[in-house]
Amino acid sequence: MPLSTLPIELVRHVGRLLLPEEPYSTRPDSFYSADFIENNRTLRALTYSCRSTRTILEPLLLRFILMTDAADITHFFLLLAQNPRLCPYVKHVACLSALDWDTSSGWSASRIRAWRMWRVRYGLDMGFTAVMAHAGFELDYGNISNVFEEIDSDTDYAPPLDELVKLMFGSVLIMTPEVETLFFHHRLSHQEFNPSNIVGGILNEAVNGKDYVVMPKLRVMEFGTQEDEPLGDAIEFFFDEPDMWMNLRTLIIDDSDFDDQFFQLLVERSFGSELPVEELYVRGKVTGPPTAPTDSVDGALDEFDRDTSFENVLDVLENDFQPKNDVFCNLRLLDVDFPPHPTRERIGSRVLKLFLTAIGGAPETLRLTRHPFPTEALSTAVQTRLKALVVKECTDMPEVPSVYEMTKAVATLSHEGQSCVPELDWVHLNESRKEMRS
Repeated sequence: MPLSTLPIELVRHVGRLLLPEEPYSTRPDSFYSADFIENNRTLRALTYSCRSTRTILEPLLLRFILMTDAADITHFFLLLAQNPRLCPYVKHVACLSALDWDTSSGWSASRIRAWRMWRVRYGLDMGFTAVMAHAGFELDYGNISNVFEEIDSDTDYAPPLDELVKLMFGSVLIMTPEVETLFFHHRLSHQEFNPSNIVGGILNEAVNGKDYVVMPKLRVMEFGTQEDEPLGDAIEFFFDEPDMWMNLRTLIIDDSDFDDQFFQLLVERSFGSELPVEELYVRGKVTGPPTAPTDSVDGALDEFDRDTSFENVLDVLENDFQPKNDVFCNLRLLDVDFPPHPTRERIGSRVLKLFLTAIGGAPETLRLTRHPFPTEALSTAVQTRLKALVVKECTDMPEVPSVYEMTKAVATLSHEGQSCVPELDWVHLNESRKEMRS
C-alpha cells in the first residue's frame, strides 16, 4: 500500500516512533544516541517518498538537527536559508563538529563535501552575505570578522573556510527562533589553533546591531569538550552577550571537574553577570588522570594573578558573585557529578562550600555524586532553602545506610547551636532514603 494512501495520523505516528525521546523531559541528557542517525535516515526516506508524506513528516524531520562536521553545518545553513518556512520546525540543536581545520580529524574531506554542496545549490559566484540576505538577514559582517575583506567577493570565494563555517553555525542559531535546547561540544583539532569568537560575534551583531531576537524560547544549554581542551572557549562563544538568554532555565556543563575547570570558569566570570538559571548540572570526566582538587583552587587563582591563599578564595568569590547580582542566585537545583579522586572522597569538595556561600546558601535540591556527606559545606550558615539532599556513592556511608546512620549524619548539620537545615524534607544517601518530616 503506498504511503500516500495511509491515514494522516498513522503516517505521523510512524514518524514520531522514529524520533528520539524529547530531550531533558525526564532527565538531563542529549537527544542523540546510537540509534539517532539510523532512525533519522529512515525518517528522511519516508518524508521525501511523496508530496503528502513530506507535508506531514517534514516538521518531525527538522525537529532535531545534529551537526557532526563542516558538511552538516553547511547543509543545514543552506537548507534553512533557502527554505525559511522550515526554520520554525527546529526545536533541538546539537553541534559536535570541530570549528577549525585539521587533516587528521577528517576536516579536510568534510570541507570538500561542503564546498561541493555549496557549488550545487548556489554556484561559486554567490557569497555568504548574499545567501543571508536571501534568507532575510542583513547584518554588518564587518563588525564580526575581517574574513569578508579577504575572500567574500564574486571572484574570490572558496566556501567553507574555517571562519565561514563558524559564521554558518552562528547563522543557523539566528534562523531558528523556536529552538528550546542547544548542545555544543567544543572540539579543537590541533593545539596551535587560537579560536576567534566569530560565533559570539554574529550572535551579538544580530542582537545589538539589528535587534533580532535570537532563540527566545531557549531553555536548556549543554556544553562539553574533548579531553584537555578548555571549556571556557565554548562558553565564550555564547556568553559574550548573556542578556539574550533570559529564558534559560537549565545549564549543563559536561567534562568539567567542579573543583577545577568549573571553578576557573567562575573566576574568569565566563557566564557574564546574571542568568535566570534554575538548574545547574556539572559533570566531571569519569575517565582520564585524576584532578587534585586540593591544589586546583590555588592553581586557578595563580593563573589570574590572584592571591593564592586558600583563605582569600572566599573573598574572591564573594566579590565576584554578589547575591543580588549573581549568575546562579536563582538556583533551585544543583547537581554535581564529581570524577573519582581519593582526596576529595575523603575530605569533600573545597569549592562546593565556597560556591554555596557565594550564592547565598544551598538551593532547594542538592545532588552530589562521589562525595562524602556534605557536613562542612552546609554548616557555614542556616540553609533556609534546602528541602532535598541526595548523595549518590556517598564515600563515608555504607552502601545501604541505616535510619540511625542517616539521622546521625543529618544531626551534624548545625550552626551556632541550631539546625542548618530547618526546611529539609528528605535525604537520600546511596540506596537509602529517609523522610525528615516524619
